[in-house]
Amino acid sequence: MPTSSKVSPSHSPAHSRGLPEPLRGRVTQGNRGEVLEALGDLARQHGMVVLADEIGLTRLTLYKSLRSDGNPKLTTILAVLEGLGLELRIVPAKRRNTTPA
Repeated sequence: MPTSSKVSPSHSPAHSRGLPEPLRGRVTQGNRGEVLEALGDLARQHGMVVLADEIGLTRLTLYKSLRSDGNPKLTTILAVLEGLGLELRIVPAKRRNTTPA
């Protein structure tokens, strides 16, 4: 897999329009399947064949990886994000109130 993407972030649909609100909500909820589906939606908007070529994976690998029941490698997720002009950020989780009401 290439270490850098051939795509310019400024030409990416995700970058030029920002992350659409429905997808942003799905991603921030943290449900693994919904996150993968959201990435799949963005990849299809970008063009699955184009993205696959840009990041050095097959179209079939992308489709399988970005299904709600997919199990992609971290390197695949990072390559997809880079190809879409996005990045992964790790931030502290909000603490949940675990005391009984």
